[in-house]
Amino acid sequence: MACEHLEVNEFGNFSVDLEGVVHVITLQKCSSCGKYITFDGLEVPTRSILSVESPIRGSMRTVPALLDAEMYDRLLHLARSETGEENVSKIMNEVVALGLKHYRQDLTIN
Repeated sequence: MACEHLEVNEFGNFSVDLEGVVHVITLQKCSSCGKYITFDGLEVPTRSILSVESPIRGSMRTVPALLDAEMYDRLLHLARSETGEENVSKIMNEVVALGLKHYRQDLTIN
C-alpha cells in the first residue's frame, strides 16, 4: 500500500530542479515514508532537490484575510491539540496560506 502522506514535518524552502529549470519551492517531509512533497501532495524526488534555502524575510508577503472567528478558533484548537504546543502561529500561517491558495484556484475555475 502506498503512503498517503498524512503526517508531515520539516517545512522549508528548497531549490529544486524541475525538468531542467531551477525553482525555489516550499516542501514538506512525510513523517511516515520520509519523502519530500509539495503542498499539493506531489512527491519530489530527492535527486531533484539541489539545496535548502534560508528563509529571507524580505521575500515574505503579508496578506490580509477575513476569517470567521469561530472557524479560526476551531483551527487554533485543532493545531494546539495535535501538536501539544501553545504557540502555533507558524502552523496557522500555513493553514491560512493553503486555504487562500485553494480559494484562488477554485475562484479562477468558476
